[in-house]
Amino acid sequence: DPKLLASLTERDSAAAEALLRDGKALISGRTKDADGRSVFWHAISHELPGPALAIWQRFPPQMAHIGVDLCELHPLTGDTLLHLACGVKRFDARAAELFANLLAASQAPERSRTNAAGQSFLHTAASRLNCWVLAHVFSSLPETSSLCAQKDNTGQTPLCLLARHLRVRCCGGARPTCPASSPRPPPPMGGHADRIAEGDEVELEVQDEFSGSPV
Repeated sequence: DPKLLASLTERDSAAAEALLRDGKALISGRTKDADGRSVFWHAISHELPGPALAIWQRFPPQMAHIGVDLCELHPLTGDTLLHLACGVKRFDARAAELFANLLAASQAPERSRTNAAGQSFLHTAASRLNCWVLAHVFSSLPETSSLCAQKDNTGQTPLCLLARHLRVRCCGGARPTCPASSPRPPPPMGGHADRIAEGDEVELEVQDEFSGSPV
């Protein structure tokens, strides 16, 4: 439906959700525009987690042929849906819910896929100082910790980027992203961020929500 795509492009969340509730505006979670990007992709890229969640609930990825395509990539940047979801500027509780759904449904190949810059979605989260994403990923999928050592095309690991951006942001007075009403808020990060120098080793400790022990 052109109206649905227009409402997403104009970032009109209320109009988009109304069209989705109607049930006639979308017949598949894989419906694409002329450039080959899905309506679901547009909802995330325009930072509209409400419509994105509505599409997800109606067309979950396990629905054959019409479910959301977890393998969708940007044709130029190579970004995945995970890159997209954790790179939004406004990361509120609904954005956190959307990311958690994507992470839980994604398989290892999607989680470890890098974009054209050689960056995994953890690089994106680190660059955005999205501490909720980092804590949620490490607590729910400890095996992804190996991605922390993965270097991008410039030789930067996610933790190197985190250290660099922490230093810049903290000196400038900004704070890392952590939605106040997120589904599972992460533990606070310790240490003195303003003393971290580029190239220093950074240790991110996350407490397991079930055992209570650090992972």
